Amino acid sequence: MTNEDKPSTDAMHGRRALLTRGGAVLAGVAGAGVASAITAPAANAAPGDAVIQGSDNDAEATTTGLTSTSSDATLDLSNGNTANVAPLRLAPVATPSANNVSAQSRGGDLFNYDGELVMTHFGQESGVAEPHVGFAHTSYWSNTMVTIEPQRVLDTRDSATHDNIVNKAGNLDSKGRLIAGKAIRVRLDGLVNFGDAVNANLTVVKPLANGYASITPENPGAAPSTSSINYVTNQIIGNFAVAPIGWEEGESDGIWDYVYLFTYATTHLVLDVSGFAVPHVSMVNPPAFAALGAQHEDKQAKRRQMAAEHLLKVKGQAK
Repeated sequence: MTNEDKPSTDAMHGRRALLTRGGAVLAGVAGAGVASAITAPAANAAPGDAVIQGSDNDAEATTTGLTSTSSDATLDLSNGNTANVAPLRLAPVATPSANNVSAQSRGGDLFNYDGELVMTHFGQESGVAEPHVGFAHTSYWSNTMVTIEPQRVLDTRDSATHDNIVNKAGNLDSKGRLIAGKAIRVRLDGLVNFGDAVNANLTVVKPLANGYASITPENPGAAPSTSSINYVTNQIIGNFAVAPIGWEEGESDGIWDYVYLFTYATTHLVLDVSGFAVPHVSMVNPPAFAALGAQHEDKQAKRRQMAAEHLLKVKGQAK
């Protein structure tokens, strides 16, 4: 991915896109059954009447439909208030459990339950597609863990992997070992784009003295106060770690996903990666992982469904 392909900080709100728009009119609406009134009367609209703007409307036990053949959205809502008021608000409803929603749901229904956005989706249950209830998953505020076939990103004993080290000069000795007190920047952008965390196994191979090594998202400068693995002289030892991924939009080299490896004593290091925490499985690459990602998403959907139904049940019992 090139710099031109990367969204700007303003467009991403850090690492996640949060786009808001304001407007003063209801636009792009097509179809019958919606009309505006210059002056809204005090009385509510009744079933069969036009929808009256600026007034409460009660359709009682009927359903109001809106259809369109427009090439744009059927309904376009906007709110030009400078306080960024939401253009659409869902009123709270009773517990949308699987028992009292599934029979009526078509899938894709949205509910405001106790301040949480809940939706229905179709899943397989005993081989039959039927709607289930789950909390809406959005990439802005939540992540998913995607496992991959383990990849050896770095082995300082193998010069072929040194291409993944951005700052080799002055940090490796003549045998390729990471020098005591130094940190190398290891790129992960061949495996992930805009990742939040990495699942990795860090192995220390025959250090020259006792010490520790650390995985950090940015250059630690001085010795970090925390360790990812501790070792003694001439030991070969590995340890699993979940570490945050470094991300710097302003980097002139265009490398967006990386970690730093620091060592207290001169040693060889091996870094094996087995997964990432990302907003969406599509951020894990190359495309060879696509099938694995799809399998993972199927599993995650089932887990989210079960967890959401359990939480809804707990909340319902607490009321």
